[in-house]
Amino acid sequence: MLVRQMKRRFDLTKYAYQAVVCTDSLIFLLYDNGETVSKDDDQDEAGHLSTIVAIDWNGQPLSLYELDHPVISICVDWHKRVIYGLDRIESEVYAFPF
Repeated sequence: MLVRQMKRRFDLTKYAYQAVVCTDSLIFLLYDNGETVSKDDDQDEAGHLSTIVAIDWNGQPLSLYELDHPVISICVDWHKRVIYGLDRIESEVYAFPF
């Protein structure tokens, strides 16, 4: 049995994603650009992001979406082509057509 380990180097991390939603052919990633929030930072915006990257299963980028309101998590209605985002601070759900 072959066992592999992965070590995350925080000083070398450049890209990071907070949420993943996918179909058989498409992956949407809520993108945070490797930014982290410390306990001393403004908690109102902690974890709220406004960029979604769409890629295929081969890792090829397909689209980049900039949301007009930052959200903490996403889900997608693939048939209606709507991305739903949750704002934890305002307890609101936003709909973004794509």
